[in-house]
This record gives sequence, structure tokens and C-alpha cells, in this order.
Amino acid sequence: MLTEDIHSYDGVVTVGGDGLFSELLQGLLYRTRADAKLPLYEQHKPFSKELTPRLRIGLIPAGSTNTVIHSVHGTENVETAALHIALGQDIGVDVLAIHDLSTKEFLRYTVSLLGYGFHGDILDPSERIRWLGPFRYDVVGAIEWLKLASYKCRIAYVSSISSTPLDTGMCAASCPVCLKLDSECEDGNLASESPQAKTDALLDKTDDDRHSPLTKGGDESSSPPESCPPFAASSSCQPWHTCSEPPWDDINAANSEIGEFSENIGRSPWRVTTGRFVAVNAFLISCRCSKSPWGPAPSAHLGDGCLDLILVRRCSRYQYLRYLLYLTERRKGKHAGHLRLPFVEAYRVCAFQLQALDRDGVPVASENIAAQGTSVWCVDGEVLRNPNIICCVHRQLIRIFGRGPEA
Repeated sequence: MLTEDIHSYDGVVTVGGDGLFSELLQGLLYRTRADAKLPLYEQHKPFSKELTPRLRIGLIPAGSTNTVIHSVHGTENVETAALHIALGQDIGVDVLAIHDLSTKEFLRYTVSLLGYGFHGDILDPSERIRWLGPFRYDVVGAIEWLKLASYKCRIAYVSSISSTPLDTGMCAASCPVCLKLDSECEDGNLASESPQAKTDALLDKTDDDRHSPLTKGGDESSSPPESCPPFAASSSCQPWHTCSEPPWDDINAANSEIGEFSENIGRSPWRVTTGRFVAVNAFLISCRCSKSPWGPAPSAHLGDGCLDLILVRRCSRYQYLRYLLYLTERRKGKHAGHLRLPFVEAYRVCAFQLQALDRDGVPVASENIAAQGTSVWCVDGEVLRNPNIICCVHRQLIRIFGRGPEA
């Protein structure tokens, strides 16, 4: 993918599961950035330009969970996936860019699940018993449920007030939310603050401020964004996804702009929540699968520029088992029951960051994570060991063959 001449191709097809798709995603977006001479690796900073690849992606399900294909089509049927590829129908799908919180170095892209805590605790030991196949997740999951560790951390997020994870409407074929062609791309409107200001404000918050606007007088910078160009329906277009970061000299003017800007586009300022969490999960798509027919984020959209951030606070084993059982609900009217549990918080956000804390509430530096008993991130089935990250959703950054879930 990195060296092949791809100019004569219209798309690329994978036959496999979510892991193979994730590797293709990394390679395709890296190749696109390299060809456009955009910064790579440690020079690739959060809230920066991203370019939609010219090639569309086709998925033929052959993995253990197939959450991406199930969320795109509403089924894991191989014939359905192949038919959409043959017809050439494609839709825009959001991509989350993950960066190191302190250095801002780029780490990875993801389209489905980013999980800290329980999911990360399952993934790490399960890699040592791969010979068990998919059953290894059930075995390790039962062991981790008996342990049920929780982790202290501080999370900052930019939420959308125009929709929530508890919305009754679901993403479907010809979804009006995902088909909306406007100049206010969710990721382009994200530049209300510079990454360093966001990070500094996050680290300086006290534990008592569990839910409050994220502001830090005298050190915060913000700016109204440059609008993204309208996203064209053609798969051959290459829209820029930008997040501008010009500095502000007057913090009062900056805060005024944040409030005015948020009111105009339906987004609130950065907010912070702190505590001990069993699981911190970010879902860009519904993540449907055979075990969870409606997915842990049932109302998440494929291309709205947001993700569903689901926080499970410290709870008992019985409570968490109840949460897991809700995920298996097949009745449509009961599909969001897990989000209404008293120890669960759900937010629809376009960006978030997480800072691991020690027992005294002091931020844990990346070089000290091994000695502090932190968890790891599960990123599309891959382990990311640095807990301190900052993430930004790029709206409809890739095109996948399909038209949305039919049911």
C-alpha cells in the first residue's frame, strides 16, 4: 500500500475482520498524507489537516466480530457486502485521529472502538492465548469481570448539544444526518482552542470540578474556525479537514468567541469530568455485532463528525454484569437501556482527551505509567499502552462501499 502504484485503481477491498480493515486504514491514510507532503509521525499534530483518500474501501466480512461491516450494512452477509462493491455505492465514514497528550505525536487512526479500562484489560492478556480463537475474549473477560478494576482519570470533551447518545433515531440507509452537505464539518469547527491550551487546562483542573466548562484564565487560546468546504458526494473529491489554531491575545475575547461560536453551531465549550472508571469507551459507529445486535452506541452515526463517549464509573460486579447484559438486547425499544443505568454517563462529542491520575489525583506522566497501575487502550483490537491521549473526529474522512444499515 505504501509503495504500490495505486493511481489506476478506484478502490481497495479487504477480506477479513476489523483488524485487517484497521491496518488498511492506517496505510491508506498514511499514503495519502505522504503523497500530499503533509507532516508525518511526530510532526503530525492533533487538530491539523487531513485529506480524504481517493480510493474507496470495500469490506468482505471474514473476521470474528466484523463490527465495521455490520454497522455499515446492518448485517454481516457476504453477498450484501459484495453487491454494494459491485454497484459502486459508497458513503462517508468518520475517522478518529489519536495523538499523544504531552508530545502531540500522532499514534493511530480508528473507525470503531477506542476503549480504556475493561476492554484494554481484556485485550492485553488475550493476546497470549490466541490459540483459543475468539473464545479467548470470553475467558479473559470473565477473569477481568471478577477482578473489575477501576482507574482514576480526568477526561475533557467537546460535546454536541444538537444530538445525544440517547436519541431514538438510528443511522440508516440514506440517513439525512450523514448525507447533509454543509460547510460546517464537525471536525473543521473544532478549532475553538489550541491543543496546548486544552492540555494545560485539563492538567490544572481539581478533582472537585467534575463537570464544569474547561477554562484557564491567562493561558487559554481559542479561535473561531475556518469552515470546511462542502463535502462533495463524489468519491473522487479530496476535501481538507482543517482545524485552525491562530493565537489569541485577549483571553476574555477568546472566551466570548467560544460562547458565540458554540451557540451558532450547537456545540458547548470543553468540559471536564474526573473520577474512577471501570471503562472509558469511545464509539465512532454503533459497533453492532452478533453478540450486540444494536451495538453499544445504537444511535451513533456513520458520518456526523461525532463519537459517543460512554463512561462507566466504578460499580459492583453485579451492576457491571447488568450493563453487559443490556448490550445483548435484541428488542429495538430496549436497545439503549445500558446508557440509562445510574453509573453510566454518555456524551456525544467531537473531541476528547484523557489524563491518567494516580491515587492522589496527580497526573501520571507517560514515562511512569508502568509503575502507576494504569490500564491500556484497545484500539480496533490493538494495544495502545500510553493512557494519556488527545483525539479529534474527522468527519467523513474515508469512503466505504455501502449505503448505510438497512435494518
